[in-house]
Amino acid sequence: MTASYLSPNSRMSNFTLKLLESTGWYKPNYSLAMPLMWGYKRGCGFIEDLCMDSATKEPKFGEFCNNLNQITCSLDRRYKANCMTARQGAALASSTWDYFGGGIRSADPFSDNCPYPVIGLANSDCYYATNASVMYDEVLGINSRCFEGTLVKSEFNHSSLGNAYCFNYNVISTL
Repeated sequence: MTASYLSPNSRMSNFTLKLLESTGWYKPNYSLAMPLMWGYKRGCGFIEDLCMDSATKEPKFGEFCNNLNQITCSLDRRYKANCMTARQGAALASSTWDYFGGGIRSADPFSDNCPYPVIGLANSDCYYATNASVMYDEVLGINSRCFEGTLVKSEFNHSSLGNAYCFNYNVISTL
């Protein structure tokens, strides 16, 4: 389970199921647990350090983004996402989290102001979206994933907000 309420793809981990079981109220089915990719093999720095380098404004970990308000892909590449921020006047809980100045905050109040791709765009699910973009000749379905780039058909213009596409893919074995 994650602290964010902004994800349509929340996960129930072994840790969460064990926590629920320890209350004595639940007997979970551990076969339904899902792996967490967020921070996987990132070490203690992922939890203890700041997510952004305050001098360069670059993220220290791949889970975070510096391309604020740009279209990108979710960490699992299933969804098109947006590195959403908002300008707010109130002070942040910690001045060390004021990575961008001017009251700019990440969309998720649980993120310590660390911007990350938020899922929520219309037709953003590469598996089950209802419309594929004609600008990119997208392919939707269970074998599709999100890719980022500048690929646009010649009759269309590249978006300044970034481009994310859903395309079918195959894993080619070299064995």
